[in-house]
Amino acid sequence: MMGETPGNLEDAVLGKLSVHDVGAGTAEKIRNLAHTSLARQRQRAAQRWGFELTYSRFLEPVLVSGVVVFYLTWAVKRALLLYQILR
Repeated sequence: MMGETPGNLEDAVLGKLSVHDVGAGTAEKIRNLAHTSLARQRQRAAQRWGFELTYSRFLEPVLVSGVVVFYLTWAVKRALLLYQILR
């Protein structure tokens, strides 16, 4: 198969696969479930307020950032201490 590029080989192999598609009724049922789920998520997002909104948007990122800074400071101090011992 000289002159074949990897993409052409993949197309040839994938072209031999059979297609097993769902029926129109099943597709419509799945689509309706997805739309219902998305509508529910949108409604819940619109109802968030007060402490939950403050916590998820502001407080949680600040707390996570603080923990990360604390851990990195500790790790760097330990590494420097180890480096001084080995030197």
